[in-house]
Amino acid sequence: MLHWQTKSRTSMVGKKDGSTIAVIGANGFVGNSICRYLEAKCSRQNVLRLGRAGFDLNNPNSWATVDESVDCLVHAAASTTTDRYNLYNTNAISTGLLAEYCNSIGLKKMVYLSTGAVYGNIHGYASTETRCNPQTDYALSKYLAERRLVESFQGALVVLRLYFPYGPNQGGNRLLPRMIATLKRSQPVTCNPDGGPLLQLAHIDDVVSVIVEQFVNADAKSGYWNIASTHIYPIEEIAGLLAKQLSVQLELDRSGSSADVLSVPYESARWRPFAADALFDGE
Repeated sequence: MLHWQTKSRTSMVGKKDGSTIAVIGANGFVGNSICRYLEAKCSRQNVLRLGRAGFDLNNPNSWATVDESVDCLVHAAASTTTDRYNLYNTNAISTGLLAEYCNSIGLKKMVYLSTGAVYGNIHGYASTETRCNPQTDYALSKYLAERRLVESFQGALVVLRLYFPYGPNQGGNRLLPRMIATLKRSQPVTCNPDGGPLLQLAHIDDVVSVIVEQFVNADAKSGYWNIASTHIYPIEEIAGLLAKQLSVQLELDRSGSSADVLSVPYESARWRPFAADALFDGE
């Protein structure tokens, strides 16, 4: 494991008493965690939990719940399907239309959750100055969504590119749940010949703390930020820790050739080291 030094930053939670925060994608792993954090630590704020049943990104008729009373919209909704039409329609086109709707109600601030995958395969550490070159349909759809928002949304736009958030009850087609399923099936985990690629894993509680304290409840300011931990791990080490937690034998397939996925870390946070048992808390 590699490690960067961190800096502290003053918390701004609860700064706007009585404000209303709407979270779309509230049933997802990150969106639900943001709602729980707001409800637990920002009790003077009104939190609108908007899962797909109450807010369908592909159905503008469901958007009226987000109205003039909303001070900040956290956009945590996304499709991860392999259906390319659905992927681009949901993540890019519908997000662009949502920006226009938000302009019509005078929304002052949006926090959009994107992904570090928009940079594609690079050598070294990505920064927000790094040219984006998405290599997958999902990454491209998120990048196009960013562009639509930048071009259309008239309020303060915060774009946060997340790097490998993890934690209990994480599902879907994500790295660590897939790796756990592979280990449980007694199948080999694929890595590079040297045990890589290298990744930055960030516990969901740390990620959400940064999102809420330093962006949702901070003064409105447009820009891009990479939300990446200071802790860096090779796939081989991650798989080994998970195998030990699961009490299974680790088998590696070293035929991989994946590039490292690294960013200049977001240092205004306290990032906890990766702990495999954190994936099973509450189960």
